[in-house]
Amino acid sequence: MKLYARTMLFFLGVIGFQALVTAGLILGLVSRDNLADARVELREESARVYSAYNSWVRVLWKSAVQIESDPMMAALSADAMVLSGQIRFREEVSARLQDTGIDAFVIRNTESPWFHYEIIKDTNTRIYDFSRLQSDRDHPFVSLRMVDEETYLTSTLKIDAGTELYLLKHINQDFYEHLTESERALVLVTNDKAAILAVAGSQESLMEFLETSGDPPPYLEFFNRDLGTGHYNFSFQNLGTFWGNDLGDSLYLAVFLSDAPYRSLQYSIGRIVLLVTGITVLFTLLLGLYSTGRITGPVNRLIAAMARIRSSEYDVEVPIKALGEVRHLLEGFNEMAQHLNHDRLTMDANIREITFLKDYNETIIHSLRAGIIVVSRDLIIEMANGFFRKSFPRDYPDLIGLHLKDLNLPIIDDTVNSFAIQIANGEREAWSNIARVGDMVWEIKLYTLIQMAGQPPGKCVLELNDISRKVELEEKILQAEKLSSLSFLSAGIAHEINNPLSSILANVQNLKSVVIPVEDRDSLTWIEQETQRIARIVRELLDFSRETTGGERNVDVNECLENVIRLTRYGHKWDSDLSIELKGATGLPRVNIPPDELKQVALNLIQNAVHALGKHGSIRITTAPLGSDTVTISVEDDGEGIPSTILSHIFDPFFTTKTNGEGTGLGLSIVYGIMRKNGGHVDVKSQENLGTTVTLTLPAGEGSSDG
Repeated sequence: MKLYARTMLFFLGVIGFQALVTAGLILGLVSRDNLADARVELREESARVYSAYNSWVRVLWKSAVQIESDPMMAALSADAMVLSGQIRFREEVSARLQDTGIDAFVIRNTESPWFHYEIIKDTNTRIYDFSRLQSDRDHPFVSLRMVDEETYLTSTLKIDAGTELYLLKHINQDFYEHLTESERALVLVTNDKAAILAVAGSQESLMEFLETSGDPPPYLEFFNRDLGTGHYNFSFQNLGTFWGNDLGDSLYLAVFLSDAPYRSLQYSIGRIVLLVTGITVLFTLLLGLYSTGRITGPVNRLIAAMARIRSSEYDVEVPIKALGEVRHLLEGFNEMAQHLNHDRLTMDANIREITFLKDYNETIIHSLRAGIIVVSRDLIIEMANGFFRKSFPRDYPDLIGLHLKDLNLPIIDDTVNSFAIQIANGEREAWSNIARVGDMVWEIKLYTLIQMAGQPPGKCVLELNDISRKVELEEKILQAEKLSSLSFLSAGIAHEINNPLSSILANVQNLKSVVIPVEDRDSLTWIEQETQRIARIVRELLDFSRETTGGERNVDVNECLENVIRLTRYGHKWDSDLSIELKGATGLPRVNIPPDELKQVALNLIQNAVHALGKHGSIRITTAPLGSDTVTISVEDDGEGIPSTILSHIFDPFFTTKTNGEGTGLGLSIVYGIMRKNGGHVDVKSQENLGTTVTLTLPAGEGSSDG
């Protein structure tokens, strides 16, 4: 809700609350005053009505006393005549009783059923049952009597021993009208409890008054009661019981005064209060609209400007069309908006620079050809670069939050975890190691992460570098150096050995041509064979150290391999369980290597495979193009494999696992030298009890094997 609306509702609420409180207080005071006035008025009117009632009682009693002392009335008994079973009076007697104001009179003979009943006023007074008209007193008295279910104020006297006179005043509406002069007053004389309760309601005090077994209270009053036809104030006065009534019911004089004048006054005052309140509210509303127009206009402009700032539009300015504090507020807002705009521009430039540097640094980290992760003191991974994720893919959606042990990498063992904890806790600065996992060689580095301002200490960086190619290259360089040294050594040694070997071999052959004993001939044969073996080794050394130049170098790989396989079959006795298979690719480019050297390489590899297989197994030779300028040759066997402990020494000269002089240890060294000399490459992969695969990579020449 807007400010001016809340303000208006607040003031209107205050005015309304004040009006309600004021109206309540005023109406409460008026109601209290009305009640006091109504009580005084009711009591005065009740006193007047009761006085008027008693006046009638005195009139009837006085009339009875006067009649009793009047000589003319004393002769009534002598003048009475009995006509048709009724007692009759002279007319002057009736005229004499009319002056008393009674409604009717009855003269009855107590010793006979005769009586005289005469109505003086036409008030619908009719009496048929005279059994209740009796008296046991000798003096005049006034009492209330119930005759034919009608109430009468009766004055009774005895004229003589057998004659009684009853003066009757009918208590009816005409009687009530003579009791009060107020147009607002209603009078009721009754003994009907139901009628009284219907008028007054079920008030506990009135119920107790009506149900009491003792003497009822002489006076009881009620105020502002709704009687159906309006609100009344009324009182009850006990007039005593009916004379001669066996039930003992009390008779009450009820006076009802309309409460309309008091309620009208209260209503008028309430209307005045509401009118004043309405005028005040209207005036406040108009004044508020005028005031809020002077205030909410600038405030609305200020709110609109704030909305633009929230939408990142800082270049705003609020028009200043106000005075006083509102003007100062708008000026302060404009100044603040200018500072915000300047700060925002500066901050945007800084953020762009920071973002660029962050992205640049992250790009560098993810571009590094090394796996990098950062772990906490608890070995929880907090960062991992792209190379690490690519090199060690996991089934997890993300590595962040995992424990270092959860990676289950062979390269990260308990030793690495232990040193990582020490470095993260500041117990040491760095640690490194080299581990070989399968064909891969990894360099592991651990070092402390340099802490930035505001960052908690205790981080460790784990860096994994794949140095397999580096190690392989170093091994190849070392092998090349060994072979190079061997070339120079073998060339000199070969020349020095060849001369004595030639002399020995010539003398042995000469001795064999001479007739000598058989046992001596066997010895010479053995000497000849061993000498030839030494010569063969020297020849291989010379071939190994000699660089071949010139001659044919464009070789059909598949054809060359088929010839080698054929020669190998002739030179070895193959068992039925030993097989060799060639899968040559069609359209294979020729290779740039002398044919004899390629045959020697293939022959050495096949002989090594045969030695690894023994009498059972298979050899699979596969050729395939690698791009358009390279050819690969794979020689695979399912033999016993090469132990990992000696795999790095297989190219060393004179290194052999064969026994009993079966090998010279130069086969793979010669293969390595030939491949290196012709720009090729040799790679060996082997697992114990699973076999060995040797892959040759040679540069392509001109043409194809099919041409």
